[in-house]
Amino acid sequence: MGVSSAAFRSLLSRAADSLGCRSHAGHLVHTAHLHGLLPLQGIPPSPVSLDPDEWRALRAHSRGVPLSRTLWPQSMSGRRLSDLNQRLLGTLRARTVAQAVHRAWTNGLHRLPADAAREELDGPGLARIFDALLGGREHSRLDRQAARALLNAAPFMETAALIDRAFTEEAVRHLAQHHGIRQFMDIGCGLSAPSGTNVHDIARAVCPDARVVYVDNSYHVVATGRALLRCAPPGKTAICHADLSDPGGILTAAEVIGTLDLRSPIGLLLNGVLEFLPDTAHGPAHGLAEALKSALPSGSALAVRHITSDFQPVALSSALRVLARAGIPAQWRSRGEVEDFFRGWNLLAPGVVPAHRWQPHVIAAELPGAAVMSWAGIAIKP
Repeated sequence: MGVSSAAFRSLLSRAADSLGCRSHAGHLVHTAHLHGLLPLQGIPPSPVSLDPDEWRALRAHSRGVPLSRTLWPQSMSGRRLSDLNQRLLGTLRARTVAQAVHRAWTNGLHRLPADAAREELDGPGLARIFDALLGGREHSRLDRQAARALLNAAPFMETAALIDRAFTEEAVRHLAQHHGIRQFMDIGCGLSAPSGTNVHDIARAVCPDARVVYVDNSYHVVATGRALLRCAPPGKTAICHADLSDPGGILTAAEVIGTLDLRSPIGLLLNGVLEFLPDTAHGPAHGLAEALKSALPSGSALAVRHITSDFQPVALSSALRVLARAGIPAQWRSRGEVEDFFRGWNLLAPGVVPAHRWQPHVIAAELPGAAVMSWAGIAIKP
């Protein structure tokens, strides 16, 4: 039985609402794969090689962005864009955009190639959205729009972002001053702090020979970070492109091996990153965190800051829907679930508490209750 166009559009809209994404076939399929809702079996993988334009077209379809609205094909006519789309479908042996995205996942092509920093600017990016919230300059109009949508959903998001950034600074300072940590690995580092105070700056204010490796899965963040670190002491600071979903890839990255001594204590910073690794996407987030923890020696430290709906469930749910529509799925966790990330390690006082409690200069009575959106804690490996 055939389905009318109106009925099909209604079906797409309902599916998009359920997944919290755009009602675009390519984005629906991509989001469903991110949540582990579609099997990767059924279509046998085959060697596929995409040219740069085909990569960009695939990326646009996966994000639900029409090719005509992306930044890179400004010189392309409508006919050339149509030809490119047909070429992509032919390369992936697909009849529709949805099938092309599915085949890309089947063939392991859902990751971007190493030269994709420019492509990420085709839509809002997590690091750039928070850069906009924090008053930075490394963001686009699309990122500002997403930031405004977040503020409309959760008006105290800007204050919460500032508090969360301050927790990272306090964690590094505390670990360097009171626990002798001289090496730090900041996973999901995001863009440089608009204040100009970054992890390596804070660590070196305490210990001039401190070593820091930043890790992020955004090509744009890594490219920007490398430019900013050109003036940093050689061999003591690095940034690498890697993903928390692949702990082994992080630990064996050339930048990590060349900068850090994995036999000596390391401060592992997982602040504002675990929530963007839903348990249904790449496997349980706790297991991935454990893989990193187990590779670190005794005396190492773990700092985690994680969003939660324990305080403002309605506002946070609205904010997560905004991020999902931007192609950035996220998952809040309860206090107990956040405490589980520290399992087997010794929590430092005051334990897993609202992030502002780790900052002595912040008085709880002066903080708007709606700005409390995350749990935070620090632990030492016995």
